[in-house]
Amino acid sequence: MVSRIIKAVEMARAERFLTFTEAGEDWQTIRARMNRIGGDLRQLRGCAWNVVYFVEPNARRGQHHVHGLQWGPFTDEERLSEVASSRGMGKRVQVEPVESVGAATGYGMKMARRFHPEVGPDAEALRRYLDANGGRLIHASRGFWRDSSGRRLGGIREAISATRGTVRGRWVLLPEEEADRFGAA
Repeated sequence: MVSRIIKAVEMARAERFLTFTEAGEDWQTIRARMNRIGGDLRQLRGCAWNVVYFVEPNARRGQHHVHGLQWGPFTDEERLSEVASSRGMGKRVQVEPVESVGAATGYGMKMARRFHPEVGPDAEALRRYLDANGGRLIHASRGFWRDSSGRRLGGIREAISATRGTVRGRWVLLPEEEADRFGAA
């Protein structure tokens, strides 16, 4: 499923990779802040905030950070940093052009994709990732999803469906009760 999600994100052709530092310590706080940032940008710029994002837990300081991919009207790093700071997300936001959407998505979801070469999925990394993300693999604004021709799609299910036949291989996420069978618990 992870590979199909990455392909669906790739299909939307994001143009920028975003990193928000000091996003918050829990999912509800981060979710509210990201939603407010989107609202602020819509109000300031009068345009949609087409973004998909992933929360990466930071065990050292407690403050998680957010990686995201965005397409549509450009909001410069300085303006985005001001908006994020006003919403409690720290003063530093990075905005970089995307060279490979698949690689950028894979980087954002690295904890969900982490595998030990001998025992399989890293269940602890996946659990921490899902806890930080409110139990979901990714989060997207309403207008983010589009097909390879640029037509807007209704959501992630429609986007994943549009990837049928384009993804090879399998990713398996194990239920917690099965993880010990593979030494991943």
